[in-house]
Amino acid sequence: MREAPSRLEGIQALRALAALLVVLDHCLLKFTAAGHLPLWVEPFAYRSGSAGVALFFVISGFIMARTASHPRGRGAARRFIARRLLRIAPLYWLATLIYAARLAAGGEAVAPLDLLRSVLFVPYFDADQALRPVLGVGWTLNFEMYFYLVFAVSLLLPARLGLAAIAAFLVASATFGALAAAPDNALATLLTSPMLLYFLAGLALHALAAKRPLPALTARTATLLGLPAVAAMLIDSATIPFLAPALVLAAAWLRPGRVGAPVLALGDASYSTYLFHGFLLGPLATLMLASQTSPWATAAFLILAVSGSQLCGLAVHLAIERPMLRAVRTYLPPRTPLRTQVSARDQVV
Repeated sequence: MREAPSRLEGIQALRALAALLVVLDHCLLKFTAAGHLPLWVEPFAYRSGSAGVALFFVISGFIMARTASHPRGRGAARRFIARRLLRIAPLYWLATLIYAARLAAGGEAVAPLDLLRSVLFVPYFDADQALRPVLGVGWTLNFEMYFYLVFAVSLLLPARLGLAAIAAFLVASATFGALAAAPDNALATLLTSPMLLYFLAGLALHALAAKRPLPALTARTATLLGLPAVAAMLIDSATIPFLAPALVLAAAWLRPGRVGAPVLALGDASYSTYLFHGFLLGPLATLMLASQTSPWATAAFLILAVSGSQLCGLAVHLAIERPMLRAVRTYLPPRTPLRTQVSARDQVV
């Protein structure tokens, strides 16, 4: 039988947290660059963003494992890729084109090849030798699309063998990347990145949650477990590979009906928040540079930046993302039978 959508309210809340951590990362970096915060804040900011991305990747693997019981074969693989592409790409393309137009209006025209590679999810090194497309946050979507491709290939195999093949392939890729010299090719850098193991962690966590009776954590217990874990990840990046999966597992075990509607709404809007919060932070950074530096002003700008980014993402989700998804739904391949459908709230970042 299909698992009730409410069972994954915790995962949806964790998406909201992941987006918040990424927003906090970029806010702190903007404030540091503007001279409103000391340089020692930068490592804290990077750890925040790394934790947010790790959570997104583990969640992605977890949700994809829920589709493992779908019909398999070439048709299933094609439908999977088509549905993932139509779910992820349109909003990302829109954000990328808006950003490219803004750069062009400011006299920084984007190279056509870079724009093409960005919208096709082809990784490349930018001027700073970073795996960063035109819209900087899109680098994670290159990893997502690669994982989707690997998962689609696994659908050509029997269910048990398919998931085992994914695990073996991702472990082999990450191991090769750890042992070999750093590649000077962008695609090879992505294919051998240890970050791919976060997707594998999500697959493994789903297998664990599916086989063991769920503890049905209360919201209070989940919070008491989650807050120290988040704090630890922000203090020491070495804890992220262990605590990010632990948080996803705890979120999967959260008792239904314990997550408030505002948090679920922010979880729904997490993809929009992730893609569009930078459009708000740019003007705020300009405003900060023109203001006087003081602790009160910094605190006010930080609150405005973080809360404003959340509201910006929610507005984009309601005004653009949801209508866009309704529009492209007519082009989506038919859904799988009801017993294997994944809840609308379970859509990946």
